[in-house]
Amino acid sequence: MLPGKLGAAISTLFLMASISMAVTVSVPSSTDVPQGGLVSIPVNVDNPRGIMGFQFVLTWGANNNVIEALTVTSGSLTGGWFISGNTETPGTVNIAGFSLSPLTGTASGSLCLIQFKVNGTAGQQATLNFTTSVLSDSQGQAITHTATGGNVSVVVASPATINGTINYGGTSQGTIYVGLFLDRNYNSEPVYSTSLANPGAFSISGIMSGTYYIGAFRDADGDGQYDVLTDPAGEYAGNPLAVSAGSTVNDVNIILQDPAFPATRQVSIPNNLTGGPGRVVNVPINVDEGAGVASFRFVIEYDSTVVEDTGIERGSLLPATWLVLRRQLSAGKTEITGQTLRGELVGGSGSLAIAKFQVKSTATVGQFSNLTFSDGTNNETNFLKDSGGTLINGNYNPSGPGKIEVVPGIAKGDVNGDLTVGVADAIAALRVAAGLPPGVTIYLEADVNNDGAIGVAEAIFALRVAAGLEPDPYGN
Repeated sequence: MLPGKLGAAISTLFLMASISMAVTVSVPSSTDVPQGGLVSIPVNVDNPRGIMGFQFVLTWGANNNVIEALTVTSGSLTGGWFISGNTETPGTVNIAGFSLSPLTGTASGSLCLIQFKVNGTAGQQATLNFTTSVLSDSQGQAITHTATGGNVSVVVASPATINGTINYGGTSQGTIYVGLFLDRNYNSEPVYSTSLANPGAFSISGIMSGTYYIGAFRDADGDGQYDVLTDPAGEYAGNPLAVSAGSTVNDVNIILQDPAFPATRQVSIPNNLTGGPGRVVNVPINVDEGAGVASFRFVIEYDSTVVEDTGIERGSLLPATWLVLRRQLSAGKTEITGQTLRGELVGGSGSLAIAKFQVKSTATVGQFSNLTFSDGTNNETNFLKDSGGTLINGNYNPSGPGKIEVVPGIAKGDVNGDLTVGVADAIAALRVAAGLPPGVTIYLEADVNNDGAIGVAEAIFALRVAAGLEPDPYGN
């Protein structure tokens, strides 16, 4: 029996048991999209009560480039949900989503929105078909439903215009560039842009309908590129801006501000990492402010009798334009380097790299390995640099060395193997279900329904544990 304090959750689960109405998942049967524009197509559901997770695969033909999937976001029913979308395969989009609690209403709405770029010409079409459609309840069980696709037709475009003002109260000089982007990576190429000699009014026309992020910077050094450490910059407070066909949007105003970043960056490795014998531990190399970083090098020392270096991947701050490599210098010492192929990091705290260390099978519970940045001797200097090769001051391991401690094995639902079951495991499981890189090592031993895979069922299981509900609906 569930604890009394979870009465509301119990009521929700009992309510779900009474649901017998038919459920239909669909995309609009017919959608007209503007030639050369962007369009968001919803995945709708007509009776959402009880849905706590979903997984969809939609296809329109690997060789059909009339439309191109770009991003997936939450729908009208799923604000606050975790939504993952994989758009890397041409002609296919793989989507998964979940929440901490099931939907309770019966009014129809959208579970997610898929943003497409329209590559085709007027008169061309694409047909969206569901090849996979899964709805899950709070027990991780499938909800019976039907799924219907729809057609997308390209029509003659009607371009839009935006007008606004750039304000700047600082002393820097230089050309001001204003751009419309598909995401907040302002180092990427803008879809539409204009320039001004001085602060004041601007206008951009010929814009196809779609949703954009609008940003601007003043090119203080005249190199034609956004330099995070030196160029005043700003973004539109109303981002993202939805632009409809033929519209004129006014008052897209932006205030440029001079950059202000810490003189010394704090670079660290967590000291509370754990792993059982034979398991791989993800070790983030974190920085408190990544703005302006264009390359880095770290030399990390560790106890090779306890762990061994097995791999490396980009950290949370790094886009796909970065190359990250590792090289073993000697037993117990590895070098990690990173270099951007374009631009500098815009800013924020997070990880620059994720090092993979495997706990040796001979290690015993209670043993540990410190993870220490080299002291810089023997040409083993740690550094952060900007795009011009100038050193950015760094303080390495300001709170002491990182640490991996050897612990016992894992439980069901512990998808990421961190010895706890919760939201992080649900996120990892959902990313696996969506066909996305999970960002962590996935442990099949965490399988809760004995299907030999990690997916939506494990996400639901982990969320129930996090919510304090009965953790094991499968009797394991």
